[in-house]
Amino acid sequence: MKIPIKNFLAFVSIFLTIEISDANPVFLLPKNTSFLIKFDSIYEGVSNLSNLVYIWSGPNFEANFESLRLYLKDLLGVDVFDISNVQEVGIDPGKAFALGFNTKGQPFFVLPLKNTNTERLINIFLKNKFVSNIIISNYLVSTGEYFEREGNFDTKAENFNMFLSGEFFESVLDITLPKEYKMDYFLKFNTTSNTITIDVKSPLVFSNTNANSLYKHYTYVPEINNISFLVNFKQGPFEVISNISTLQMYSDLGLLSPISNFERIFNIKVLETGIQDLLTGDTLLGIYSYNHGENNSVVFMCSTKNQKKLSEILSKYVREIAKTKTVFRFSVFDKEFYRLPVTENYSVYLGVIFNRFIVSSDKDVLITLIRNISKEIQEITTDYRQKLDSNFFTVIVNSQSLLDKTLKIENVENWAINILLPFLIKSKNVILSVNPNQNKLSSEVVLYY
Repeated sequence: MKIPIKNFLAFVSIFLTIEISDANPVFLLPKNTSFLIKFDSIYEGVSNLSNLVYIWSGPNFEANFESLRLYLKDLLGVDVFDISNVQEVGIDPGKAFALGFNTKGQPFFVLPLKNTNTERLINIFLKNKFVSNIIISNYLVSTGEYFEREGNFDTKAENFNMFLSGEFFESVLDITLPKEYKMDYFLKFNTTSNTITIDVKSPLVFSNTNANSLYKHYTYVPEINNISFLVNFKQGPFEVISNISTLQMYSDLGLLSPISNFERIFNIKVLETGIQDLLTGDTLLGIYSYNHGENNSVVFMCSTKNQKKLSEILSKYVREIAKTKTVFRFSVFDKEFYRLPVTENYSVYLGVIFNRFIVSSDKDVLITLIRNISKEIQEITTDYRQKLDSNFFTVIVNSQSLLDKTLKIENVENWAINILLPFLIKSKNVILSVNPNQNKLSSEVVLYY
């Protein structure tokens, strides 16, 4: 089918009025971009892709790499891993390039040209039904027929390699994002043969980002090699609950279900006990193992502003619970602790000691934690400690322990998750650091292999 000449001329006129940057094709991208991959050079893009294939493939790297190379060569008509081959078709490997989709799902390419001999390159795109190929300031802009384009891409965006619009994000994950925010995500990648680092700029959806940490440094944090999942907030627990409640508005992640289950079982409203004004940050949650409510090994800890008053309030409510439930009391370093049975084989242990409110589903974990606090044992490594101390929100994952003891993976139908899972499964540790910055969140994800 031929493109109407008036549509073609309109498309050309739009591009010719764009401010051109010879070093960055972002000026040539459509405003209605939904998904975008961009690198500062072919060298950078190929290096990152090669490292990802190496990590994803493990011992099968050579076979998988060759399969990918042949697939892309058959699809694109050029061996993108052979720089000389890239140059032969007229592409400049030293300048930025981009490819992506608009909101209609229509693909586009923006490629830097090494010379004016573009016949072979354009023929490759024509073969793949990219019928519109326009050269602007040493860049080839290639699209399919009837490509719908609106305005110019937001060039104020910070340095990035991948852009995901809110609509695209919703399409790949079961999540509904708030319409009042412009939910755009900008990702920057840096890969080596044993690490993947992703810097993410995203909208600020937390309702409260004021750090409220009375005790800036814990004397003890569980060693990551002994734990599956460690979360640390520079806030008190009720501020954390407020933020989680905000997230729950967009996707029901079930993060508050342990609290609602506790309230239901023991007939008590946690938010009405008066303890919220006595608790402050940091707030730490450690998961050693988790099996959907049975045989869990979990610890929660935060600081208290008034240990004596908090102990009195806990004692009062435990006495209320004891009127209808069996409650056990025991001492740790002369401080009262309580065991509240949830089921025949599962209990919650809690108490106040060393100016900390501690809750655990495992008594051995609780006692070990308290002993180490009393001895001021610094068990966590310096690198991890710095992460916890310097970030508003930190998650440290022991991937193998998480997969062995906590995360049960069954058949997953979501294609995006199926692509990402191998990177988690093959990793040793994953660290997520999040910091609010004006109206945005700055996040860093590092996967270690």
